[in-house]
Amino acid sequence: MATLFLIGTPIGNLEDISRRALDRLSKIEFLITEDTRTAVKLLTLLAEKYGIETGGKRLISYHHGHESRKLGEVADLLDQGHDVGLITESGMPGVSDPGAMIADYARRAGHRLEVVPGPSALTTAISLSGFDARTTVFAGFLPKDRGQKKSFLVSVRDTGIPRPMNLVFFESPLRIRATVQALTKTFPKARLFLGRELTKANEEHLWIRLEGFEAEVLPERGEYTGVLNVKK
Repeated sequence: MATLFLIGTPIGNLEDISRRALDRLSKIEFLITEDTRTAVKLLTLLAEKYGIETGGKRLISYHHGHESRKLGEVADLLDQGHDVGLITESGMPGVSDPGAMIADYARRAGHRLEVVPGPSALTTAISLSGFDARTTVFAGFLPKDRGQKKSFLVSVRDTGIPRPMNLVFFESPLRIRATVQALTKTFPKARLFLGRELTKANEEHLWIRLEGFEAEVLPERGEYTGVLNVKK
């Protein structure tokens, strides 16, 4: 039986890495990563800052679009008794990032799963927002298509989810204005928290009352995490 380590990595500030994560990353020989270039950069920075050994690893690219194709390679490693680590570009594996398919296989095949918790834009934004809610819904990245986005938001509004409710989402800087406009049309009385570039040097926080808000003022740079607070 092998172990699949689901390892949380910083979402922006390198000092948010945990001691457990450093230990696992220094010892793991096989590392599944969403982007091998990002992984090499992260491992290099960690080695320089914390003096850990990160060389000699086999990095396996695993991202949305070819998960099924790569699953066999990862399954073979686990079935041969090799411990395997899984990281994403930032944050926790499986949270709007690849990882669920591998974790599901490892569980069904009888391998051990170990989570090494780390930073998450999801929980960071909820904490920062200050919004009290009976229910929290995590939407990940909202649909890119305008019609699909509208349908999704209307379904959230009309499905009887207990209020007050927080709807947490991730958004690209190139789509944030259109998304806020869609939120305003569907939830005009709601409040919105936007965290931009969370934990990074240029981190920014915005608290917005949607009614009458002009989305054009939002910078189209840096990744956004939003918390929509709906009272009624």
